[in-house]
Amino acid sequence: MEGQEAAQGATELQASLDRVDGERRFVIKNVGTVSAHDVRFTVKAERDKNSPVSAHDLTTAFPVAELKPDEDVSLGAIITPGTGLHFRGVVTWRNPDGTAEERVFYMSA
Repeated sequence: MEGQEAAQGATELQASLDRVDGERRFVIKNVGTVSAHDVRFTVKAERDKNSPVSAHDLTTAFPVAELKPDEDVSLGAIITPGTGLHFRGVVTWRNPDGTAEERVFYMSA
């Protein structure tokens, strides 16, 4: 099944910093046509700034075993003067054929 799934399309994830129901959230979405597996996310703040996410929240939300097409997972972002406004997010995952992918996204609040 996985070989057929891989032949039918590609996995592509995107990360963004959005306002959802009045709060800031990092959103990781599968915009591809096949599932992504073992999805992980890390976020780095500007130099000398604090992380906008707690380590507990990050380890609770990730890794995601499977993120199907059009599905997303989000994580609350606490934006303060101490976090700065610019972030670098790294998303990693495995494709259905087992190959690993990594994408870097630059986001601003």
